[in-house]
Amino acid sequence: MASGDNLVIRCAMAKVSSSRAITRKGRPLTVLGGLTSFGGAGNNYSFHAITQVVRDLRARRGTHGLVLANGDGSSYPSQTVLPEFSRDITSPPIAVKANGRAVIETYTVEFQRNGSPGQAYVIGRLENGERFVANAVNTSTLKQLSSTTIEQIGRTGWVENDAKSLKNLFSFEDFHI
Repeated sequence: MASGDNLVIRCAMAKVSSSRAITRKGRPLTVLGGLTSFGGAGNNYSFHAITQVVRDLRARRGTHGLVLANGDGSSYPSQTVLPEFSRDITSPPIAVKANGRAVIETYTVEFQRNGSPGQAYVIGRLENGERFVANAVNTSTLKQLSSTTIEQIGRTGWVENDAKSLKNLFSFEDFHI
C-alpha cells in the first residue's frame, strides 16, 4: 500500500528463505513473519496476527489493518479487514471484588480427566454495569454450568467476593460466604 498509515499483514502467503521477518523499505510486511516463520496451520497464527494488528491499531501504528490467511486447505484463503480505530467503544468497569446480583455474559467449564466438571470460570455483569470474573462456588453451580441442555448465558445468579481466598464466587442460588 502506498500510504504509511496502513498496515498490510500477510500471514500465510510468503515464503522466506531466512528466519527474519520480511521487510520492505524499513517497515515490516508482516506482524508475525508469515506462515514459514510462525509454524503450520494448526498453530493458530491467524488469530495471533489479528490480536497483534489490533494492538498496533490501538497504539496508533496505522489506521487500518488487513490480515490474510489460508483456511484448512491452501485453496481457501480468508481475510479480515479491521475498521478504523473507533473512539466510541468503551469497556465496562471491572469489579475486582464483585458482590451482588449478576448476569452471565460468558463462561467455560474445565473438565477433569475422568470427564467430570472440575472448575468453572464465569464472566458476567453486576446490576451496576460492572464486569466481573468468578469461579463456581459449589458443585451444584458447577453442575448447572456443565449442562448440555440449558444455555447459561443470560442467566441470573449472585456473585460474592471471598475475603479469605480473594476470589469472586458465582452461584445460581443466593448465598453468603
